[in-house]
Amino acid sequence: MVEAGLDYLVAATRADAVPRDRRVDFWREHVTANHGTLHFAFADRQDFHGETRVQRAGGVQLVVFSSDAIGYERRSVDVDRDGEDSLRVVVPTSGQVVVEAAGRRSRVRPGAAALVSMTQSFALSHDEHTRAFILSVPATAWPEARPPEGARLWNTSEGAGRVFAAMVAEVAEQAQALDGGSFVTAAELAFELIVRGDAGRTYRLTEQARALARHSCADPAYGPGALSRELGLSLRTLQERLSREDSSPAALIREVRLDLAARRLTHPGWRRRTVTDVAYASGFGSVTAFNAAFRERFGRTPSEHRLGR
Repeated sequence: MVEAGLDYLVAATRADAVPRDRRVDFWREHVTANHGTLHFAFADRQDFHGETRVQRAGGVQLVVFSSDAIGYERRSVDVDRDGEDSLRVVVPTSGQVVVEAAGRRSRVRPGAAALVSMTQSFALSHDEHTRAFILSVPATAWPEARPPEGARLWNTSEGAGRVFAAMVAEVAEQAQALDGGSFVTAAELAFELIVRGDAGRTYRLTEQARALARHSCADPAYGPGALSRELGLSLRTLQERLSREDSSPAALIREVRLDLAARRLTHPGWRRRTVTDVAYASGFGSVTAFNAAFRERFGRTPSEHRLGR
């Protein structure tokens, strides 16, 4: 059970914020503070660029990063020195990350994820086109007594892995809307899902389905069939399992679209867009159906919601 009232950090950092001649040292200190003792190999020490956004609470951390080409190495002496024993899951969204651990070299691209343990030596490197998430969780989150040797790789293009990647992206996107407890719960749920693999598809299915639907619901063609395929389930199986929670694939997608529309109606960036624009942009094919569903869900019309009535 997640402790209530956890301190929750959300912080964005850019190497460009410091003078050029200090960026390498700045990046080294910043990354070490987030990930423990590492050794760095900068492709360009004279004009380095990099940025991160960190979310952290209760021993769980999610970093979204991009930077110029660089290599990181954790050596055996570092493991002995700092006592850091947490786990790191690297999830590229562009480019590739090369992972070397236990004598094996792996190229991790979008559609895959790699886990390494800070209790073992490893090396990571990437080029300037790479952007990735790094999810850090306590060693106790691993279901076995010892973490896997070397790097553990997962497919995140389908099934449980795809749901995991969608949930991680959602946690990052909702950074400012979360508190410490909800951040830790969501991140740990995502990690448990990918560790459990196929066995995890039935675990908190509604949360998994919502995470996927949030990423695709603005497409009016997205429907129950697409959602079931992303979950790796037949449509009939998904319908049966959601019915146990008094829901259905169509109802879940509609609720996610309504939540998206409600946020947009009060967002400053959508202030000049009409209610009709918001409805269509949120995946609804009919303004009439949107208005009726919105009133049923929120007890007021979209226009009243926008005005705060």
